[in-house]
Amino acid sequence: MTTPNLSLLEVTTTQTNQDFYNAFNTNMGILDGLSIPTDTIDNSSSNDTLSSMKFADGTLVMWGKVFHAAGAKPVNINWQDNGGVGYASATWTVNFPVACTVAPVVIPWVVDSNRCETFIISSGAAVTTTTATFRYWCGKADNGGSKTAHLLVIGRWK
Repeated sequence: MTTPNLSLLEVTTTQTNQDFYNAFNTNMGILDGLSIPTDTIDNSSSNDTLSSMKFADGTLVMWGKVFHAAGAKPVNINWQDNGGVGYASATWTVNFPVACTVAPVVIPWVVDSNRCETFIISSGAAVTTTTATFRYWCGKADNGGSKTAHLLVIGRWK
């Protein structure tokens, strides 16, 4: 994906998980290196989970992470999704520090201490203008190792 000021790596569906991880980390490095735009509105806010920044054009960006200590969110509920079998955790919800005018885009990334390929699953209905509700999912049962979910939320505040 390229814009006049930013060039990010794209990953096709034929590439491996490692290719995705490498591109994701490279892209996060590119985004981390961006200067703060001069057209931000000086009323950014945060809550216990997410920080936010409003832009003059109405764009709202929120970011942060959720840490679940070992045993807090075991991935042990038998889960069948689209014919596949796996395991899911109980749901958990993140409150946004600023309400969006429409449901935002939520981009999650999970680090699991058990090294299980753990993902976050959520249906579109689970993202509202003020919250997002998730489950951890893994192809094998997990007895509850610690997990950190990093979240990037992009929406509109006006």
